[in-house]
Amino acid sequence: MPDNYPNTCVAKITWSRISNTQAFTSPFTSSTQTVGMSGALWKAQINHGILTDVDFNVIHPFIVGLRGRAGRFYLTPYQYQKNLTNTTGSATGTTLTLNSSVAGLGVGDYISVNYELKMLIAGSGTSWTVDTPFRQIYSGVTIELNKPSCLMMLINDDFPMTFEPPLLSSATVECIEAIV
Repeated sequence: MPDNYPNTCVAKITWSRISNTQAFTSPFTSSTQTVGMSGALWKAQINHGILTDVDFNVIHPFIVGLRGRAGRFYLTPYQYQKNLTNTTGSATGTTLTLNSSVAGLGVGDYISVNYELKMLIAGSGTSWTVDTPFRQIYSGVTIELNKPSCLMMLINDDFPMTFEPPLLSSATVECIEAIV
């Protein structure tokens, strides 16, 4: 079972969404046709500032224990700090239906269903639209609102750490959503 990413000494985190698109430009007319497909992924770059010995002894063993791209972990958007109660509902395509409305939930909020992290882009009450289609149909499942997260893996098998005398260290971790 994957662990949650350690929430220690994070100086900066950059989230991005990698859309799955294909484009074709005609060699005759230079017109471009673009199609958007399902399969978008989350990507994150986590910068740890100057690490104390205690922080280093949390981050370093965690990353080494992942064994490169083979390991998996759960990551929650750090900027998302809402104290909402989880609920139940169903999800299909880009539609999310909650069994009951949740006070404080709004457009721009994150949710996760079975560790599929989504952003609410439209809707209200019990009917919402998410940014990309769900990978499968869900019915009667828990909708994670309090700490939505997705399953991530490292982008590379190497883990560079910077050391500067006298014993200062820092690290940058790059990861991408792992689709199972």
